[in-house]
Amino acid sequence: MIWLNSRKFKKKGIKIILHYHMDVVGSGILKLGFSIHKTLILSQIIKSVDKVIVTSMDYGKNSNIANLIKKNSDKFIEVPNGVDSKNFKPEPKNPAFLAKHQIGQGEKVVLFVGGLDKAHYFKGIEYLIEAMNRLRDAEYSWRLIIVGEGELKKDYQDLASQLRIQSKIIFTGYVPNNDLPTYYNLADVVVLPSVDKSEAFGLTLVEGMSCAKAVVASDLAGVRSVVDNETNGLLAKIKNVDDLATKINYILANSEVAKEFGKAGRQKVEQKYDWVIIAKQLDGLYKGM
Repeated sequence: MIWLNSRKFKKKGIKIILHYHMDVVGSGILKLGFSIHKTLILSQIIKSVDKVIVTSMDYGKNSNIANLIKKNSDKFIEVPNGVDSKNFKPEPKNPAFLAKHQIGQGEKVVLFVGGLDKAHYFKGIEYLIEAMNRLRDAEYSWRLIIVGEGELKKDYQDLASQLRIQSKIIFTGYVPNNDLPTYYNLADVVVLPSVDKSEAFGLTLVEGMSCAKAVVASDLAGVRSVVDNETNGLLAKIKNVDDLATKINYILANSEVAKEFGKAGRQKVEQKYDWVIIAKQLDGLYKGM
């Protein structure tokens, strides 16, 4: 354990930097175990290190380490997750991929990228599917692409069938990393409908923004540091299907707004989230220790 070895490291003059990515919530026995960890162990780990990196101060100040940040703010530093903006870049919709998924010319595409396993229960895909059902009678034609694999996929497919919108939803399964930029560029909007603080940042939002796509995401701490509401995307109320549907519909129905959001998102990526910029931040941090 880190705090048990910290004295040994300190005697050798070794500095310890901890990356704190997110709180763990879970359910059932896991929830109990995570609660015990938070109460008895987490503070000891934080105290034993020299610096703690968080992906956003907004998340840190609303997380399980909020009190520790308040007491010793100098120990904590914000370094966000990043993206290779030369790989994730704006490109026209790929005709071969449109044909592969039988997406018609002019059809609006909503994209979700993420794990469909139980460990990623918090992604809120069921709320996204319900929200798209609210748009079944929209004036435009749409398709929802869900990229990802996991044991919960069957549950989401069953929900789509129950709502009778299964023909509108494409479950791609696992997609190789090399193909991800192509899928982002198929989208008119990228959506992250997560439901609790297990979602600390939302890398898929940054990847979508890097491809100049408008985004819609839940108004969660950390996530809202990525999405500048009404500038590069829209924030929706957590677990609120109607609000999520309204925000998605607004972007799909207003292509010029979507385009402006996409431009602003790409600009933010180039200024803040490109890996070159983040690497310089980390290099400066490590050299300054």
